[in-house]
Amino acid sequence: MQTVVRWESDDVEEALGKLGVPLKVLQEAVQVGYLARISRTANDAPNAAGFYQWNDTLRSLRENMAGLNWVRSDTGNWPTTVHPEKLLAIAVSSGNADTGKDAANPSTKAPKGPRTARAVTINANQAWLPGLEPEAEVAPEANLPTWLLLFFAGENELRAELSLPVNMDSEGHVSAWRERIILPTLPLNPVLTLPEPDFGPDVDIKIARKH
Repeated sequence: MQTVVRWESDDVEEALGKLGVPLKVLQEAVQVGYLARISRTANDAPNAAGFYQWNDTLRSLRENMAGLNWVRSDTGNWPTTVHPEKLLAIAVSSGNADTGKDAANPSTKAPKGPRTARAVTINANQAWLPGLEPEAEVAPEANLPTWLLLFFAGENELRAELSLPVNMDSEGHVSAWRERIILPTLPLNPVLTLPEPDFGPDVDIKIARKH
């Protein structure tokens, strides 16, 4: 199966528009997640950075898409964000170093569980690209095609894509895609840096002994 890869700006905007997903919402989500990751310290749990990145990416996506009437779903303890007409759902996952590269074939960074496997099977059995065909039939809620928002932080840039998975490898990584929508890369410096702490204005306090 040949993967459709969309990376030119006009093509990306058009594809996301048909899905009803604003580019700025996806980019803000991956930015928020990255800032949550680099906010961790040595005193956090060893796996805290990855968890907070995933969680805050998800939360930002849900909060912004709620304004467009998308709803959250935690069915089977698998968090997704669902289209208001139940055309599709979006899940969030970290990806490997090929994420966001149009000439590469990315996979999820970590193996996935049975909920992801079920979603991938549903995607593979769809004969149409959800949201991209004008006469597409609305899928039942239990059988929504599910796209993955993949994110990866390189040395100098943050890469992401919204892609439709259709297969998993023997180790449980999502590794094949029907369609990939490559988001514009975001530079990590100086755009994505933690703000300096604000301790308030400098105040000179004069101390004098009472007589």
